[in-house]
Order: sequence, then structure tokens, then C-alpha cells
Amino acid sequence: LLQALAQLLAAAALFSSPLRVPRRALTRLWHTLRCLYATQSVLTLLQLGMALQLDPSFKHSLFFAHRVVWCVNAIAGAVVLTARRRRRIQASIARALLPEDRRGLAAVGALMGGKTSATAFAAAAASFRSLSFRQIRPGDLASSADSGLHALTRPAKLGEVDAFVSHSWLDDGEAKFEALAAWAESFESEHGRPACVWLDKACINQEHIEASLAGLPAYLSGCRFLLVLAGPSYLRRLWCVVEVFVFSLMTRGSAERIVVLPFGDHSRHTPA
Repeated sequence: LLQALAQLLAAAALFSSPLRVPRRALTRLWHTLRCLYATQSVLTLLQLGMALQLDPSFKHSLFFAHRVVWCVNAIAGAVVLTARRRRRIQASIARALLPEDRRGLAAVGALMGGKTSATAFAAAAASFRSLSFRQIRPGDLASSADSGLHALTRPAKLGEVDAFVSHSWLDDGEAKFEALAAWAESFESEHGRPACVWLDKACINQEHIEASLAGLPAYLSGCRFLLVLAGPSYLRRLWCVVEVFVFSLMTRGSAERIVVLPFGDHSRHTPA
């Protein structure tokens, strides 16, 4: 009866978990399992002690050996499932069940928007867009204010956009455009067509910015190259560094897929 009550309490604790937040639900699951193991081990020890008092010969039975083994396993479960070991177990399960790019999406997507990997990936794939370089004007890179570029974009499939344009809005717009134009000219000369790019102010729905940003990992992985417009303030902008980090994570550190275009006077932004 006591064991059944313990199991019912553990089930109640588990299903009362806020399942809409996967990380919190997973933590509740681990805590519930550890408490269940600890409770079961204590109850089993009490049962064995009472049974031996009533019948000392009980210790020679097969059932007694079975309960001892179960008790040892329960104690081991309660001891082993510490926070550090739980993280190791979760990492091992993720390595076994998820491809590396999806693990990156799950981790970074959770940081960005608290979504599951499947939800974030599906939403990002549905909203992924591209912009032809020929539609971009120097003034479009001067500020993040809406300049009508979103209407010039088109839906795209993940993997068919040539470059994700990573830049800092604090850097000079004209200088950024010149660096981007030089790369685009070289690209068109080599491939015989204008480059299609992902540019934040154009490809993110300005009316649903927060929801779009949650799909950043998928947007990055959906582009063949990361085009870094490395102006003087670039490395001082946390968001820019996050984009480089996420792209490296999603592409398994493929440095050849990151194109860095430095411009401007970096000495003014170099720490003394």
C-alpha cells in the first residue's frame, strides 16, 4: 500500500509539471525519479526488516534476494541521479538520438525562444525568405528602420540561400554596402546570377520580430555561407558574435563557409 501511494504521488508530481516548458518538465521528471528511487528503497528496507522479524528463514528465499537487488538498484538510482550526472545522461541521449545540427538547433532555439527543436525548426522553415542583392541600396544598411525591403523578399527553402549577412547597425551603411557589393559582384561573375541573401531587416517579419528571432538557428543553417561585414564595431556587438557562434555550431565548425569582409578603421574600437 505504501509503495502504491509513493508511486501515485510520484505520478502526480510528474503530470503536474508545466509540460509546455520542456526544460522545466525534464528537470521535474529527473527530480521525481530520484525521489521515487529514494522512497522505494526506504520502503523496501522496512518491508524486509518486518518480514525477517516475522520469519527469520525468509532471508533464504528467492523473493528476499530479489527484493535486496531491487533495493540496491533503487539506492543507486537515488545516489546517481545528481544534477551533474543528469546532464551527462541527457547529453548521451541527445548524442544517440539527435543529429549534431538538430542538437545545436535545440540548444540555441531554447535560449532564443524556449521552443522545442521541432517547433522552432518548423516555424523557421515556414517563414524563411531570401532577398536578391540587386534589391539592396546603400541606405538600406544605414539603419534598422523599415525601408520596404520585406516586400521585395520571396519565400525560400532552407539550404538554397547563398549567404546570411551578419553585420552591426553601428557601422557605416555606405561602407557596409561597398563591402557587400564587392562580394556580390564576385559571386555573380563566378555563378552567372545575382546572389540571394538573408538580411535581417528584410527577411524578418517586422510585425513579429520576437517570433522570427526564435528561428535564428534555422535561418543560419539554411544559408550556404555566413557573410561577415566586419566593421569597427562588429566584435563589440553581442548579437553579431552569437550569429558567428550559432553558424559554427550548426555547420560543425566549417570555417570555409564563413566569409569575413573587413572594412573601416578598427583602431578606434581596439581596447587600449
